[in-house]
Amino acid sequence: GEGGQEMVAANALIHMLVVIGKVQQAFKAYVEMRRRGLAADATTFNSLIWGCGRVGQEQRALKVYDEMVKFGLEPDEVTYGVLLDLHATAGAPDEGMRVFIQMKEAGIVPNVRHYTSLINAYSKAGTQESVERAFLFYKVMKSAGIQATEITLSCLIDACRRASDVDRAFEIFGEIVGDLGVVPGRGTFMHLLKIGKASGRVEEALDLILALSGGRQETLDALVDALLDERLVAEALKQRSSFTSSESLVDLCLAASEDGLVVEALEIFQQLRRRKEEEQPDEHAMAACHAALTNALGTDQI
Repeated sequence: GEGGQEMVAANALIHMLVVIGKVQQAFKAYVEMRRRGLAADATTFNSLIWGCGRVGQEQRALKVYDEMVKFGLEPDEVTYGVLLDLHATAGAPDEGMRVFIQMKEAGIVPNVRHYTSLINAYSKAGTQESVERAFLFYKVMKSAGIQATEITLSCLIDACRRASDVDRAFEIFGEIVGDLGVVPGRGTFMHLLKIGKASGRVEEALDLILALSGGRQETLDALVDALLDERLVAEALKQRSSFTSSESLVDLCLAASEDGLVVEALEIFQQLRRRKEEEQPDEHAMAACHAALTNALGTDQI
């Protein structure tokens, strides 16, 4: 009926506002919705709790949750997921654990998102003990027959980074990427390269990444982004035969020019120039490379 449609529209508006970060406006829309006699449901509250969490308003999020319970609404699996994310962001694993237990007592079977949030919370706490807890929950998740996602992998590698446990990081990367076939992304690469850099084993980390996740263009592009974010330009250049997309080569050319590695930058620039027209980067990218090289060489005779 009309009331139902109004309710759907009001919830859609609140959700859209929190997605774009306009949490205050989302609360105004919630007040307006109540004024029009529409009863908020779990979807309304889930959006508001999530929105508060995204902008770091943890206490406000918990107040919204209390209000939801006061309204006699049952938290659903989405609510619990949002609350777990909230405690993970705040690095408060014990509160997360309480939510997790409460959820199981309510008869809701945890899914990969719930486990991953709990792993993330324990990882962010950063102590040796909390990192062990993170891995314990990964074990529990596995024994429940739930497969890790790329986000789970990223959280576990981050846990190893915080505990300075490089061997375990390499091992878990091998298990989740090599054995389970999960495709890693930029965040995972950054955590693995950071721990490799800190322990003087960055080349080993890079060899492992390329051995297990090379071959996919978007994965290789994400790896180049991570290497350059970590300012591992020389290491990226050593492996440049693995990187073939124009986008990655442009990024490498610019980074090499900036770091004064002009021989490598020039080689990449000439390689891009030799490409067939349809494979070449656009003229703006080529002009940027040319300008960076001119600047690095002190001449435009390229």
